[in-house]
Amino acid sequence: MFPMMNFINQLVAIEPRLGKNLIKTEKLITKTLKSYGFKYLRQRLVKVNAANILVGNLVKPRSILLTHFDAIGPGALDNASGVAVCLRVLIEHPDFVKDNLVVFSGSEETSPEKPVYWGYGYRQFERKYGQLLKNCRAIYVVDCVGNGRLNFFQGDYYFHQAVPLKKLDLVRDKLFVLTGSVKKLLAVCHTQKDTAEKLDQKFLEASYDRLVRKCCRN
Repeated sequence: MFPMMNFINQLVAIEPRLGKNLIKTEKLITKTLKSYGFKYLRQRLVKVNAANILVGNLVKPRSILLTHFDAIGPGALDNASGVAVCLRVLIEHPDFVKDNLVVFSGSEETSPEKPVYWGYGYRQFERKYGQLLKNCRAIYVVDCVGNGRLNFFQGDYYFHQAVPLKKLDLVRDKLFVLTGSVKKLLAVCHTQKDTAEKLDQKFLEASYDRLVRKCCRN
């Protein structure tokens, strides 16, 4: 079993805050992927010293999981939790990569593009791989899980906050934002309180289980 909490602690210790230490964070993720035999593609993000790490089907994915590893605060909930859950999906269901794609983005919290000052890595993925987003069955944005029951949100507010794509209208009907307790999130989001102590192992496990039921068995 992939030790999600242990990985979260490792990622938080690197301190990938506001674009710092992202190369070290990438190495932690890619080292983990390599240790389990996964291949990946590194999509360099122009204008920032970061990359998207792409794992899986880059031709015709059935579903796409989007998650990010940069942070503003310590980043345990936002979003080491999402990275850990997606890694566990890959590691414990290795066939997932045959028909699906996971995108670990290194630039979600900030953006050199204006007026939208976040979501840069997702939009760069959209810029190059927009056809995959358009043609897949479902898109799951895994962000801030493990602090409560997993919710599958839809709606303009959640899309704008979690995944401000340029051509959102093309995918909004199949886009889901996966998040735990919004109330608890707002209490720690982008602050020094966003530590691993705010996460609960049982909610991480439950989030993983529900994501697997949704993504791996459809």
